[in-house]
Amino acid sequence: MKTFDSITLVNGKVLKLFGGQKHRNNNTIRYFCEHADFFYEHQDIIFNNSRLFLAHVYQKGDSIYTLGGLLEWWKCMPQMATINDEGVTCYIVTASSYPKELSKSFITVTMSGEVKEFSLLGDYVDRTRSLDEHCCRYSKVARDFEHLSLKNVYDTVASLAKQREEERKIEKIWSPYRDNIEILYKHREEILTHKDWAMAAIPLKVYMVQLPIHIGTMLKLWANEDKWLTYPCVCGHKAFIYSFAGSPLSGTTSISYKCVHCHKQGNAQVSDFLARAHTLDIVQQDLSKEAEGLEAITLEEVIDNIKRTNLK
Repeated sequence: MKTFDSITLVNGKVLKLFGGQKHRNNNTIRYFCEHADFFYEHQDIIFNNSRLFLAHVYQKGDSIYTLGGLLEWWKCMPQMATINDEGVTCYIVTASSYPKELSKSFITVTMSGEVKEFSLLGDYVDRTRSLDEHCCRYSKVARDFEHLSLKNVYDTVASLAKQREEERKIEKIWSPYRDNIEILYKHREEILTHKDWAMAAIPLKVYMVQLPIHIGTMLKLWANEDKWLTYPCVCGHKAFIYSFAGSPLSGTTSISYKCVHCHKQGNAQVSDFLARAHTLDIVQQDLSKEAEGLEAITLEEVIDNIKRTNLK
């Protein structure tokens, strides 16, 4: 889809604008209030895409109040955008639509979804002006460029948030292994001497290889600079392949590697998946036989043991 223009948010971030479908919004203030806590919690995702940011919450005359505009106002100007009600923060959504002579009030929402109305005669004008000036800066682009409905925004953000959480879980599993390759390799002899250390499981899973794969298996292959578990580094040394996956049919293999000399990390496409998996499996089975009957400790415990031993 062709990009036409861009907008700059208060934080300086530039978002591309897109010419395309503009979704119809129904009962948007109610939907916004029902999901205000969700939108507020995930504002970083919303602030990253104009289709999400420009979703309409409501319109007054020619002025369009967008999802991103309201969230940005809440974040940047809390002294104007929020009301403290006995310790509970209430976020202003809109000024009353009643004639001015009848009512000067605000409709607010709490992060628990409770909608409240407040009459604030003293600073009504200042708060209303702040709301209008901040949110209406996006009215024209919200009218002219592509945006999602609030329901579509919710579904999109929920999917992205779930994906991000899964990535965080994966990162938490992989980081003790990947981030400590240097220290593990440096102390490989000590680890291989203690079979319960060598049997510590790593998160790598490879088709046709006995699980769990042990850190000792990788250390043996790296120490021997096995051609199937190393990769040429730009510094001239051999980087260690710490993860790989591929197709037994085509042999195409995706690898992740790290050099303990220059600390470069990277990914690459190589061949010979079966040879790599077979080599790994042979060493894996040999180590399992050597340590048969022993109870392995975790990789985190191995790292703690190394650090504690070398502090003495």
